Amino acid sequence: MDEDLPAPLARRPRIDGEDDGLRTETPRELAQDAVPALSVSPSPSNGYADSALDELMPIHIRNLQHEDHNVRSAAARSLAKLGRTAAPAGPALIQALDDKESAVRRDAAYALGKIHYEPDAVVPPLLRLARDDTEYTRKVTLDSLAEIAPQTVTDVPSLVTLLKATDWRQRRWAAEALVRLKSKA
Repeated sequence: MDEDLPAPLARRPRIDGEDDGLRTETPRELAQDAVPALSVSPSPSNGYADSALDELMPIHIRNLQHEDHNVRSAAARSLAKLGRTAAPAGPALIQALDDKESAVRRDAAYALGKIHYEPDAVVPPLLRLARDDTEYTRKVTLDSLAEIAPQTVTDVPSLVTLLKATDWRQRRWAAEALVRLKSKA
């Protein structure tokens, strides 16, 4: 009976070894078998052609404007996984730094740190975000600044200013970012 089924379906074990049509895998496993690309983030390093990236980039950028904040956040995380190849999304990610949801702001800051978009355009809004109300967003933002900042010197005075913040965590993260800057310089 298995010879009638496509290969991905035929190789799955049946419950109690019977061929009763019941399957043991989850819907996610089924989807990953059906579309292997669902479990892999596209990037040139894993064999995705530039044309696939060209098709996905506008979708991710458009999703940064989606009405659901979870979709906006996921789009930013996906762009982060693409690394420097996601540079065309830089302006949209900078705009996402002003999102009303802290998770979107945080993920946009993280993505900007990973794609290394133009430091002159990224550093000022990230420095503003380093004073965000959400603690984890501030930490991720300072980590992103440490990733980007070795390429520019003008952000050091602003990080030094953050050392005077009232929140001890913000002072600690600013100090850690400055230490990372020194080690990368």
